[in-house]
Amino acid sequence: MKYKTRALTLKTLSLFVLVAIFAAFSPFSSHTPAYAQTQDTDVQLPGAPSAPTVSAIDHDSLRIAWSAPTGGGTPSGYDLRYKVSANADWITVENVTSPYALNGLTSNTEYHVQVLARNNAGTTKSDRKKATTQTAQAPTTTPTNTPAPPALPGIPTAVSVSAVDHDSLQVTWSAPTSGGTPSGYDLR
Repeated sequence: MKYKTRALTLKTLSLFVLVAIFAAFSPFSSHTPAYAQTQDTDVQLPGAPSAPTVSAIDHDSLRIAWSAPTGGGTPSGYDLRYKVSANADWITVENVTSPYALNGLTSNTEYHVQVLARNNAGTTKSDRKKATTQTAQAPTTTPTNTPAPPALPGIPTAVSVSAVDHDSLQVTWSAPTSGGTPSGYDLR
């Protein structure tokens, strides 16, 4: 005997119970489950997503967006691959959604970025749809809380010298009217 069903999905373990019924409905009849792994030949490999677009370029991150494939099977997810242009090894980030923020990159470095679609039939074959971009130069750090140097004081005004006795003089003056505030005076 044969039984066929189409309500199964790829790589799903389905449980069927096959029971032999005796004419007398014996209580000793066995109920042994039969396991079968199904295969659905209707699932297709997904097509390639659109070439990624890169925006919001920063010194250590990129924002990457793409569109779903227009052909092939329906994707169940996407994997993003990137590499430094001079390096042949791809780094893969699995289960990403568009748009995706790729962080932790090196400043002022060129990167290749590629997005692959996947489903139960497999992953899109590597193709030429990729973006090449360069991260921004790292910002230069300028201390923002450094106070400006104080302005030089102006020249004291109303300076006068008078004799007090045979071995001493008295010098008087007024504070400068322009420039910074003096922290002290030197008499020479």
